[in-house]
Amino acid sequence: MLELTPRNYHREVELSGGQVLICIHDTGKQPPQGLEQLCEPRVKCCALDARRYEEMAKSLRVLGLPSAIVLEKGKIVQRIHGERSPQELARILDLD
Repeated sequence: MLELTPRNYHREVELSGGQVLICIHDTGKQPPQGLEQLCEPRVKCCALDARRYEEMAKSLRVLGLPSAIVLEKGKIVQRIHGERSPQELARILDLD
């Protein structure tokens, strides 16, 4: 899963033509394994380490970890709080 940084965020999220799912996690934790296979090509999956890139997490108004945010054309359209399995996330995104 692509790890977002301040350097690639604009290109990977804001310039993306479709939906982008950002899984926001804590340092040492990983986003749900196998999520990309369930989401792509309809939804681009990215990860954000909220501790390492605290300012990015603040700008997205992340309130707790883990969380996920769905964006379209750089705008937040959905927030998902708490730990979820890849299947649950796919179901929430109506991908199953």
